[in-house]
Amino acid sequence: VANRSPISINGEIIGVMSVFHELKRYEKISEYLKKYKDLTKQVEALIDSSYDGVFVTDGHGIGIRANAAYDRITGENSAEFIGRSLRDLEKEGRISESVTLKVLASKKTETIRQILSTGKEVLVTGNPIFNDEGEIIMVLTNLRDMNELNSLNRELEHSIEMTTAYRERLQQLQKASASDNRLIAASASM
Repeated sequence: VANRSPISINGEIIGVMSVFHELKRYEKISEYLKKYKDLTKQVEALIDSSYDGVFVTDGHGIGIRANAAYDRITGENSAEFIGRSLRDLEKEGRISESVTLKVLASKKTETIRQILSTGKEVLVTGNPIFNDEGEIIMVLTNLRDMNELNSLNRELEHSIEMTTAYRERLQQLQKASASDNRLIAASASM
């Protein structure tokens, strides 16, 4: 590949400068860029396919990416948070507390319960992502809807209560049967 540029003095062209580059170098750069684009598409697909909400900030707590599940879970438009500082969002009352800011301070994974301006409660886990020098370059945050978790917990508690009641009733029937030698049966052959 050759690049040529005119050399001029006082508006008069007095020569040409030529710079030659080996084509293989550009081919390697092009190949690297294609791999980078493919990898970026794969990462985007992973983030977007998550059922949990995902919110990513840079190493200074500025929002850079969110998935559709984030909007579904929070009821917020994540586009309003992109390019914004989580400190500002916390001050404005958009979020009760920022797990990202806790991660940036502690430099380790943190989990909190967060109340959003919509009144919704979410379980939020922030994970630091470090560069080779040990500096946080991003914080990956996962959100789970506490209403869904609380509903599942209530269902589990109800199932446990029913199991306990059935077990107690069965024990009562077994005691009654053992004390007066009565049989309890529902089949016609019995």
